[in-house]
Amino acid sequence: MELPAADADNVPEALKNLRSIYREQIAKINEQHTANVTALQAPYTARLQELEATLTENDRVEEATAVMAYRRGLGDTLSAPSIPPMAVAPVNPAPFAPATSVSSTLNNRSPGKSDDEKAAKWLIQVGGEFSIKEGGAAKHEVKSITDLPKGNYQIVTIRLDGRSTSGPVTGESLQVLSGLQGLQSFNLDYFELPDEAMTVIGTFSKLESLTLSHNSQFTGAALQSITGLQDLTQFVSYASSINDEAIHYLAQCKGLTTLVIDGCRSMTDGCIPPLNNLPRLSHLSLQDSSVTPAGISQLTAKLQGFGINFSPDRSIAPLVAILAEKQPQLRAITIGYSIPDDSLAHLILLPNVTSVAIGGVANETLLDGLSGVPKLEKFYATSSFAISNTGLLKFVPMKKLRYLSLASPLLTEAGIAAFTKERPDVKIVR
Repeated sequence: MELPAADADNVPEALKNLRSIYREQIAKINEQHTANVTALQAPYTARLQELEATLTENDRVEEATAVMAYRRGLGDTLSAPSIPPMAVAPVNPAPFAPATSVSSTLNNRSPGKSDDEKAAKWLIQVGGEFSIKEGGAAKHEVKSITDLPKGNYQIVTIRLDGRSTSGPVTGESLQVLSGLQGLQSFNLDYFELPDEAMTVIGTFSKLESLTLSHNSQFTGAALQSITGLQDLTQFVSYASSINDEAIHYLAQCKGLTTLVIDGCRSMTDGCIPPLNNLPRLSHLSLQDSSVTPAGISQLTAKLQGFGINFSPDRSIAPLVAILAEKQPQLRAITIGYSIPDDSLAHLILLPNVTSVAIGGVANETLLDGLSGVPKLEKFYATSSFAISNTGLLKFVPMKKLRYLSLASPLLTEAGIAAFTKERPDVKIVR
């Protein structure tokens, strides 16, 4: 029986005192536990984000999506997110009208002159992570001033994480990056910055990958500045306030192949019509958004990878039925957050799926549904998915399976050895 938050009047005074001591101590233990997990998890997730960017840059999108699902699932070990009822917007939205506040900022912004050395020194000062390239040499990461060459070089990747930077990062200070002509990947994470503070991204003319995440002030209006970036192939935003309006700007980047906008509940069915203007879109994730199966049914892009969003009743059945009709060629599926036990059973309607990634809390019985995925080659799961040694053996009959990425703490070396004896052709990564 769970201890109540407060004692009733009829509880003996001695018992009240004991309970008070217990509540005080358990609160301290929980606080310390959270602090310890956060201290371990922050640098680990940072490295995982680096790996995502690297995989994407090398056109290994399915693996990047799986790493992304794994990283996001780590948060479920602290607390599983609650998902409120979703708002439903019409598939045919009102005519698009650009935001005026950011427009005026863009009109007054000068592209600036590229100064990689000045930008590099600032990044070192604030604790940013970045890599450079000299001429035709391979890119390499810079850790300190001594790593900077004396000759000419270009910054090719930048990652600024508000959890690890040591100096102020503001709209004004970001202007030092203006005009970086060699920048291919830019990641701005865990900074509460308004849209007008991020318009510098529009000066990165060779940008290929852009991530703007964990920023509740970011609505996507800043994306007005990137409409001329025709080399952009990937856009990612987690846990922001990005809305349908932003997709109109992204839709002008015709080279986009990968679009991940997860945990952004301001995204509704109104985002679908502009998405239909992206001719190369092949990987789309709208997890924990307000997009409905009816909205997805209007999507014209032929996708290879999709991040599944639940309906208000927590079922994926309506969406999978739509995907089976409209996207039968799908090869990769990602499912996040708390996952109902029968979810994978619905994938029988998608016969071409070869890769499944589970990025949330799930029970082992979920695996029973994989028997209906005859072409499954790769399976990924975070530590939130508690797969035991017995559960691992459920993968044995899957003849096409060649790769398992499992972080379950329940697996033992003996259990893995027993599986490998039956299926030596399957690589297991933990």
